[in-house]
Amino acid sequence: MRAKTITPRLPRGSHRCQCSNCRERFNSVKAFDLHRRGTPGVDRRCLSPDDMRAAGMSQIEGGWWISRADPRRHVPRAPSTPDLARPLPTLGVPIAQE
Repeated sequence: MRAKTITPRLPRGSHRCQCSNCRERFNSVKAFDLHRRGTPGVDRRCLSPDDMRAAGMSQIEGGWWISRADPRRHVPRAPSTPDLARPLPTLGVPIAQE
């Protein structure tokens, strides 16, 4: 497991949190809850970063995990596989069909 720094104390009323087990930081309680799986006291565990990405979660500036990217605020990333690579649509602009 890689070393993580502890986030300085968050202001009262903040919805951001850091997991005391895996040290990942979350932009909301919902995102935090999504990264925990299993039954408390039985098989409770944290998802790995790869598992969180597979579940549709992503990271924003500062390394904070979010439950899903808001297309109005987060820029989508192009696929890394060459045969899948194609221009991504610009919001509100239709794409011409080939």
